[in-house]
Amino acid sequence: MTEFLTLTCPSCGGRLRITNDIERFACAHCGNEHIVRRGDGIVSLSPVIEGLARVQVGVDKTASELAINRLQSEIRDLVQEMNRIKDAIYHEDAQGIRTQLDNIWGTSYHRLKDTDCQTELRNITVNELERLIEQYERLSEKKSIFRSATAKRKRVLLLLKRVRSLEETLADKREELRKHRQIVSQQSRSAA
Repeated sequence: MTEFLTLTCPSCGGRLRITNDIERFACAHCGNEHIVRRGDGIVSLSPVIEGLARVQVGVDKTASELAINRLQSEIRDLVQEMNRIKDAIYHEDAQGIRTQLDNIWGTSYHRLKDTDCQTELRNITVNELERLIEQYERLSEKKSIFRSATAKRKRVLLLLKRVRSLEETLADKREELRKHRQIVSQQSRSAA
């Protein structure tokens, strides 16, 4: 003879008769699926949705961990590309960059070594980059006796605008990274 256990459906409160061999079933009253949990002499029911929610949490955490690795790599690549472009900008118009940096910061970059100037250019903030772009736009609009100087300024301006575009992409990637780190942190706290 099969033994029955009488429990109440956690979803609708309907009375349920469960045999010892049932692991999963649907409530005859409301149709919601449940998992039968047995252990230490206790029998309980868990809606399948809760199990799916735990699986979803695990999937979200794993997806965010993978995204973190990908984003960190993409950020490293973006920073390297920006540094290569900034070095190219400096080599294209070292004298002009020194002059414009002097104008922006009101200091004397003409006295610095090339490597120090390049380091300063690599560490330029977004606002300073915008000011540098504005100055090069004004210079590019001016008529120059030397066409080569005008062409050089326009090349530098294009490179500066490329850096600005990369800065925007970098900011987006960093924000995305922050969000994924937050997801992983929340999931780790809730699992503990």
